[in-house]
Amino acid sequence: MLSNYPSRNNNCSVEEVWVKVNGSQVGSTLTVTDRQQPRVTEKKDFARPMYRKDIFYSGSIRNLPEYTNSQRDMATYRASVMSIPKSTVTVQQLQSEAAFSYQVVDPDERKIVCWCLALPRSMTDTVSAMLDFSLLKDPVFLLICISNIFGMLGFFVPFMYVTDFAIIKSVEPDKAAFLLSVIGITNTIGRLFFGWLTDRPSVDSLMVNNICLTISGVCILMIPFANNYSALVAACVCFGFFVSAYVSLTSIILVDLLGLDKLTNAFGLLLLFRGGASIIGPPLAGALFDATGSYDLPFFMAGALTVFSGFLSFLIPCMKQCADKRARPKFSIDMDGCEDAISNNANETTL
Repeated sequence: MLSNYPSRNNNCSVEEVWVKVNGSQVGSTLTVTDRQQPRVTEKKDFARPMYRKDIFYSGSIRNLPEYTNSQRDMATYRASVMSIPKSTVTVQQLQSEAAFSYQVVDPDERKIVCWCLALPRSMTDTVSAMLDFSLLKDPVFLLICISNIFGMLGFFVPFMYVTDFAIIKSVEPDKAAFLLSVIGITNTIGRLFFGWLTDRPSVDSLMVNNICLTISGVCILMIPFANNYSALVAACVCFGFFVSAYVSLTSIILVDLLGLDKLTNAFGLLLLFRGGASIIGPPLAGALFDATGSYDLPFFMAGALTVFSGFLSFLIPCMKQCADKRARPKFSIDMDGCEDAISNNANETTL
């Protein structure tokens, strides 16, 4: 089947890849039945940004093994992170497959089943890669998803309810609304700072994320104890600054734990779980307010969930070590034992 042709990485430029794939068959076409119609290779397919493995990576490429292995040459690096679509095949491959699995038809007989499915191929390939649920079999990534679900349940609660909470505490509406600006400003500063910090080779981005996530949860827990405007501003400053690492370091952590090849898939699935949790968190906090008439319990719930998410994230390195041990071969060669056995056999032969 055509889907069995794997995508390949190339240490060539776009033009070189185009020549290698098409050769002398540039401009020739071959069509098959509507049910399994392959796509003829186009030169522009190899220059689409969505086919880059690092398209969602927000860190410095200087820290990537792919950049180091390319001898720090940008042209070689760009070619090494380019993925050729799985459905892109040569004319010779189509001809060999058509003899066994396909019926060759005239190009004029092709039909468009649904105009709404005529999306750019780069988009459909990227969405397909992002929603590959087979990655959930990886225990490390599964733990990351579980941790993020709890984290995002409490993430948006301060954004949604801190203004109303401040108004209940007799803060003027204008000053209460400014608390969101405080969170936004400090969040922007935090993203710049933690981005710069984690670019240092000696800094563990996962550990920075875990510490900041836990501190963010503590900041949310402290909001109900803020009895004046200054205390609310201090809590919002701390929350906005430290929670910035939780969002901005996501792609860096995924690459460190899973590798660049799985970034698109992991990033897509993680955003899916984050989005689902974000939809549930604020309405749940609002339901608690309706039941109790106070914002204390919603903030306590959000803070506890965020702290618990940070606790789960601290377990990720342990899970990573266990997964690596399981991936190693179950048997190992005892070189000292082999040398002793060889020497004994040599002595017996001599005798």
